[in-house]
Amino acid sequence: MSTTVLSLRERNRLNARLHIQDTLYRLLEEQSYHDLSVAEIAAEAGVGAATIYRHFGTKERIVTWSELDQQTAEMVRARVGTLPPFRALEVAFTEDIAPLVDTPRRRSMMRAMFTNRALIGIAAVGDVDLTDAITAAIVGCHPEVAQLEAEITARVGYQTFDAALGQWQADPDDRSLASHVKEAFETIGRITVAVVGAG
Repeated sequence: MSTTVLSLRERNRLNARLHIQDTLYRLLEEQSYHDLSVAEIAAEAGVGAATIYRHFGTKERIVTWSELDQQTAEMVRARVGTLPPFRALEVAFTEDIAPLVDTPRRRSMMRAMFTNRALIGIAAVGDVDLTDAITAAIVGCHPEVAQLEAEITARVGYQTFDAALGQWQADPDDRSLASHVKEAFETIGRITVAVVGAG
């Protein structure tokens, strides 16, 4: 997997985005998402509202943005290039992506996300970009796979990962995210076998 070296300017931009996002989630501990204005988030973060719009464009994007988005897409593309599509997603999400996401910061964000219906809906819109990228990777690496099959594979794979995130954020034993992802993919495998067998 390739690693990207950030320039000082890029690091400063990344740190500013992380700070603003962390501020939003901290404010959500006491206020609802819809009651929060960009001006309030900016004031709490110690920046101007224009800075937030420059970094994110919209309040919704503060929720959906992840510093791992590009890296996640690259990891999935790398695995899809060497493995059958669904197996590639299982390996990518379990071995490559879960260890990156498994941090106290991310777990806290996921807990806020899964207890706030407004955030779940907003995040679901953001998930479309990643599933589109996965679909494109499958079609690009496996031209024998039809577009519909690629889309279904991408959506089922991502939703399996999303279900694992839900279990992980609520886990009182603090099991690793990778173990939850592995369990989720094993479960979808059993469901698939059961459905095929029932047919």
